[in-house]
Amino acid sequence: MFRHVLLGSLWLAIVGCSSGGTAGGAQDAFGENLDADVGAHTSSDVVADGLVCAPGSSQCIGSNFLRCNDKGTDWEVTTCGPGTRCTKDGCVQTACMPNNARCNDQGLVEVCLPDGSGYGKPTNCPKGTVCKSGLCVPEVCTEGEKTCTQTSILVCKDGAWVEEPCREGQICFKENCIDCFSDEHCPQGTKCIDGVCTTPALTIITAELPDGQVGKQYDATIEAEGGTPPYSWAVATGNLPSGLQIAKENDTSAKISGTPTTQGKFSFEVEAKDQQGALARKQFEVVVHGPGLTITSKSPLPDAEDGSPYSFQFKATGGVEPYGWMILSGSLPKGLAFSYTGELSGTPEGPNTYSFKVRVVDSGDPVQQATSDFALTVKIAPLKIVGDQMVDLFLTKVVILPLITVVQGIPIPYSTQLQAKGGLKPYHWKEVEIPSFLKTFIPKAGIPQGLTLSDSGTLSGAVTSTDQVIQLNIPFVNFTLTGFFFMAQVTDSQDPPASDQAIFLIPTVPVNLGGGGGGGLPF
Repeated sequence: MFRHVLLGSLWLAIVGCSSGGTAGGAQDAFGENLDADVGAHTSSDVVADGLVCAPGSSQCIGSNFLRCNDKGTDWEVTTCGPGTRCTKDGCVQTACMPNNARCNDQGLVEVCLPDGSGYGKPTNCPKGTVCKSGLCVPEVCTEGEKTCTQTSILVCKDGAWVEEPCREGQICFKENCIDCFSDEHCPQGTKCIDGVCTTPALTIITAELPDGQVGKQYDATIEAEGGTPPYSWAVATGNLPSGLQIAKENDTSAKISGTPTTQGKFSFEVEAKDQQGALARKQFEVVVHGPGLTITSKSPLPDAEDGSPYSFQFKATGGVEPYGWMILSGSLPKGLAFSYTGELSGTPEGPNTYSFKVRVVDSGDPVQQATSDFALTVKIAPLKIVGDQMVDLFLTKVVILPLITVVQGIPIPYSTQLQAKGGLKPYHWKEVEIPSFLKTFIPKAGIPQGLTLSDSGTLSGAVTSTDQVIQLNIPFVNFTLTGFFFMAQVTDSQDPPASDQAIFLIPTVPVNLGGGGGGGLPF
């Protein structure tokens, strides 16, 4: 309840600024007068003690319409769906799709305003280009040349641009109409392959099988995916170790089990077959050890990354459990510790390759022991841009920065630090141009006037204009992002340097990634 009171106070404070003589008054994220957007909830409203809001008052937060109930005890929230926008009177039909462009009768480009209330001021296309389906394209085109609008492909045929609409639900991306960007956009059981939701080919996905030991029960699972389950299984070539058999475990996996009777290395090829007759094969090797204590973990160990948590459990077979483990010689990376149970864990520091000898002892009488040499490589972690909130967009990532407050004519300080991990510090940051294939969806990109990005990654300043604000509807999911978009690149201090790029959003409307659209609510 306390958060509701703060929310109302914030709106009153901003509206109060406009009554203080500031030219142009206070504006919201779309540059509209706040008094019109918040409806009855203006600076003249008085919230009685003990109430959350003034009864009957209303306001908009993103695409969410809030109206105070008759008792003033809580906000009633309505989310405006696709094709509608939030106003002081509730959700109303939009005049156009936000940020969609069209060509008017005079051949000028008109772009729908971020709130969908209408089209902005028409603009001319650059010299040598002509407006077609909302894009400025070359007047003279090459046969077969293609480009994208948001929902169609423009193709040059016989010297003229011809529009070929995508199917309903598709968008145009890199000169193709696509259904998806990632597997999350596809029905269960299908994957996004080249922009199309497709049933993946049958594939055996198990990487390797564990070692066994003569006279000791052996169990291992082989898994597959894709195709049409359930699968049938067989050994196509080679032979399993004597004493082992393969059998179906469930619709998508098989189990190799039994008690090995012969020591040695055994290579064989396993075949999976789906209900449509599709086949998948994969080669495996099983090592069967003789009696006695043996370390089955193999060298080199899986690589570690400098500065990232690491864990590896050493394994052995034979003898009498429990086992005890120790490092006999060599050195471990700084930050890693080796426990008596055989677990190597911690956060390694210092890229290098480390060699060491491990011993295991059992609990039998007499005690058995085994030793083995191992190597571990600690690599420099890949340089990655990170953030507290991130979403995938058009094969790249969007990092959502803290909310910015924009009031016309009133500079409100803003500062945040762009973040990265991995690579070799110090990092260096700079703004870069957004790729051309993204400009169809983000027509106005760039750090807004009033903010600057330092070499160390600090974004700071103050913004007093909402001219660059856009509302981006993310394809295939019911989600909208509103604010200033720009792209930045980070490079590290390696030689040659590594780099990473990402799109950043400075939101003017709160973002709730768990809400599924409209920017969500801040509480």
